[in-house]
Amino acid sequence: MRAAAPGIAITTDVIVGFPGETTEDFERTAEFLDEMRYDGAFLFKYSARPDTRAWHWQETVSEAEKGERLTRLIEQQHRISGEIHDGWVGREVEVLVEGRARKDSSQLFGKSEEFKTVVFEDDGTPAGALRRVRVAGATPVTLIGVTRPAESPALVQIR
Repeated sequence: MRAAAPGIAITTDVIVGFPGETTEDFERTAEFLDEMRYDGAFLFKYSARPDTRAWHWQETVSEAEKGERLTRLIEQQHRISGEIHDGWVGREVEVLVEGRARKDSSQLFGKSEEFKTVVFEDDGTPAGALRRVRVAGATPVTLIGVTRPAESPALVQIR
């Protein structure tokens, strides 16, 4: 996919501790994360849900082991995502502004075309508008952008 569409961002969902999961299964999942180098992953511990087929299956992984496996994958994926995001520093991205950032109300946040979360200073761009920003920094989960003051804040208002 990356060869056919350079710049594509790929994410996945992973559940650890599903009934029947062996240590070997888990190790292969960890190896596969390194091999695929997903941009992001939604990682969860298995928990039985009524009205699902697996609800009736005997659990084979303890809660403690599920927690350890989940922690390991989160740390692994943060390393991978951090490396990928570091490669975005210096790029310009178009962001669909969603609103004020949760952690810092002096910032806005939105999503890039690749569905990456981007935060940048609140320059008055309204939610629903597209805004170009330059990526100046990155964390494993967020791109940190800056805008040029001379620019018009909103490129396109989406309705």
